[in-house]
Amino acid sequence: MRDHFWHNIPILGGMWGGMNRNLTLATQLRHQFIARGQKWQKGYDQELLANILWPLAQYDTVSHDSYFCKIFRGTQPFPTKRNGTQFVGDTFPWLPPLFHSTECPVACRPQNHLDWTYC
Repeated sequence: MRDHFWHNIPILGGMWGGMNRNLTLATQLRHQFIARGQKWQKGYDQELLANILWPLAQYDTVSHDSYFCKIFRGTQPFPTKRNGTQFVGDTFPWLPPLFHSTECPVACRPQNHLDWTYC
């Protein structure tokens, strides 16, 4: 899910899920994650997801995207209207509205709701 203008990466840690259709591949991916080791730095999980999982997942994905629908393949608009300026990955609800209030591009809005400026 990419529902904020700062969510311009392939896979957001904590905002994705998947189906295990190939146990052998899942095991190989797990080993690759473990082999990279642990780093306690912001964004490292997303770096691993982008470098290990995304090269395979990008060809078999469905992702709801409010801002980068023309950049990432397999995107579709969010099916429900945003509640004000809140967004799914919002970890800073106390910040001023400007932080939350970038309108989504018309191309990323549901075709039957082009009036949703925050989607």
